[in-house]
Amino acid sequence: MTATDVRGSNTPTAQSFAVTVLLRPFTDYPIVPGETRVRAVHFTELRTRIDALRAEAGLGRFTWTDPVLRVGVTQVRLVHLMELRSAVAAAYRAAGRSTPPWTDVEPVAGTTPIRAAHLMELRAAVVALE
Repeated sequence: MTATDVRGSNTPTAQSFAVTVLLRPFTDYPIVPGETRVRAVHFTELRTRIDALRAEAGLGRFTWTDPVLRVGVTQVRLVHLMELRSAVAAAYRAAGRSTPPWTDVEPVAGTTPIRAAHLMELRAAVVALE
């Protein structure tokens, strides 16, 4: 930053300083098992942050099965969780980092419920890469 004192010496001066930009926190943080209902907004927020990470790593936006998750219309499904994992794993690989471990490594549609732990570990993975 440079400033000039127009009422005094009229001499410019420079000052350097660090700026920290805090990202918007996630909705319902933390997601509490048995208390917090898994909602579309949880997935939408992760998609937005993951797409930003992918852009920073030189990757394109992920092609989501349901590009828009509509509250009360789109039922959140296991495929949505698996896409989040794939998209964040690609960002990790592009950044030269090992992909994070996942709870329920091989979930099964119709059998494996989407749990708070799944979303919290995705959030942690996103924050660790930001």
